[in-house]
Amino acid sequence: MASYAMIKELREKTDKNGNGYLDLVVIGSDKKEYPAKIWRFDNNGMFAVNDVIEIEYRADDYKGKTQLNITTIKKAPESMISDFVPSSQYDGKAVFSILMNKVNNFKDADLKAIVSDIMLEHKEKLEVYPAAYRLHHAIVGGLMLHTASIVEMAEKICTIYPAINRELLISGAILHDVENTFEMNVSKSVLCVGYTVGGELIVHLVKGEMYVEESA
Repeated sequence: MASYAMIKELREKTDKNGNGYLDLVVIGSDKKEYPAKIWRFDNNGMFAVNDVIEIEYRADDYKGKTQLNITTIKKAPESMISDFVPSSQYDGKAVFSILMNKVNNFKDADLKAIVSDIMLEHKEKLEVYPAAYRLHHAIVGGLMLHTASIVEMAEKICTIYPAINRELLISGAILHDVENTFEMNVSKSVLCVGYTVGGELIVHLVKGEMYVEESA
């Protein structure tokens, strides 16, 4: 079969006979991820993460999952990259504006100042970043989509428990994952391809707590 795909992960490996091969994760035209192999192949810098490729392959069943056995590969136009990047159905900039509007309506001046300052400082990344590497909302704009859903849950909780400090809870919901922008290593396709050194050493929840403390 022949198709186009985008390389999300690429590892150069050697088999037991000393032959080089590529161990890949590719995003297909259906925007789903597939493990793939190119056997007896020395990359020598020809292909890299985010490359759009034209391939011929055989789809094999490996441990109950589809794995692509790629037989031929060549680069496709980089302009095709948007065809393969999964993205939120909601515009990240619009979601950011909705959340900022909630913050601007806070009566607590201190919370308003802290949350708005942090959001505006992270604005460019918050509007487009994924929420995670793999587990959930791992798509362009996923961080804002995930954050908005947590804020919605927080608001519903406040209707059940009216004694809760609503603005404080919503502030926590908005900021709980803000330092994913520090933790995640994001490629030019704005998908997470791993974690930064800082993210490995200081996870986003701890970094977020530190950032709020500094801002306060």
